[in-house]
Amino acid sequence: MHLDDESFIERDSIVFPSPKEIVELLGLKGRVPCVRQEKITTLASGRVAEHSVSHKRWDYFQIEFGTQNGLDTQGLDARACKA
Repeated sequence: MHLDDESFIERDSIVFPSPKEIVELLGLKGRVPCVRQEKITTLASGRVAEHSVSHKRWDYFQIEFGTQNGLDTQGLDARACKA
């Protein structure tokens, strides 16, 4: 079984202010936001195989969406997508 091949949903949200425990663990300074990621992976049977919650520093986070439907995405730079 490869979890990458299973159905999943991931929710990314900005939390402000960051929870005190997260501020301490990530070494954040002052009242700053953090990114909260929650992922649930479900098998074809409907059984949950993975449920994870993680927090990331706001200043080290980037999100990118894409598709490979016939598009060669190798070397694609996000700056090229800015209008």
